[in-house]
Amino acid sequence: MIQAHYIWSDNVARLHRNFSKFHGGFSKFVFNAHKIEDKHGETAFGNEGWFYSLLLKTKKVVQILEQNRGKHCLILDIDIYIYNEVGLFQFLLERAEHSSFTAMQEDTRNELNGGFLWIRSNEVNRKLFKDTSRILQGYIKLPSPLRQIYLLYKVGLTKLLLADQTLLNQLVMKRKIKVDFISTKYCCWGKNQVEASHLFHHAVCTKNEKEKIDLLTHHLQKFRHINPQNSQ
Repeated sequence: MIQAHYIWSDNVARLHRNFSKFHGGFSKFVFNAHKIEDKHGETAFGNEGWFYSLLLKTKKVVQILEQNRGKHCLILDIDIYIYNEVGLFQFLLERAEHSSFTAMQEDTRNELNGGFLWIRSNEVNRKLFKDTSRILQGYIKLPSPLRQIYLLYKVGLTKLLLADQTLLNQLVMKRKIKVDFISTKYCCWGKNQVEASHLFHHAVCTKNEKEKIDLLTHHLQKFRHINPQNSQ
């Protein structure tokens, strides 16, 4: 079985219940829930609560990797539905044979999406997430006028559009870490069209819990219609 880890807080309790219910009958994956205590109020894209929540999430990923040294870990966002359990299980085992870092591709760009990571807990990957956490924490602590200077000095960036994910991609590039992408052939991105080959769906580019759950439900129905033999 594959150990899958997901991180949630009270701000996304409805999504957490939805994710747990949908994946409750899986046999190839063991889902480990990690709750973070987010005390910075409501999270909205780009606000301080959002940055702080992603810092806590990154710190939790560091802990997960430390506790699973030498092993591959699947780390998921909770706005994901796994469509084809057996297919994804086989896909990930094959990737683990030759890759220590597999990630969902950020749409069609040459960047990783932090919502679906299949990574080996080795020294390089642990340092990557530790440094991401450390830099993000330093950024949050500074007053706004100093943040751009800090980022330029640390990593050569001027802003963190996607917070931890922006940092991860920058550090991966600077350190020349090899990332194997999961292309859109195997994962459905946001509101894109569902294909029979998709192994999972990530409801990105949505505004709130209701919109995410509605999109997940809508696309699941479409997938079940075009690929009934492999759907959950």
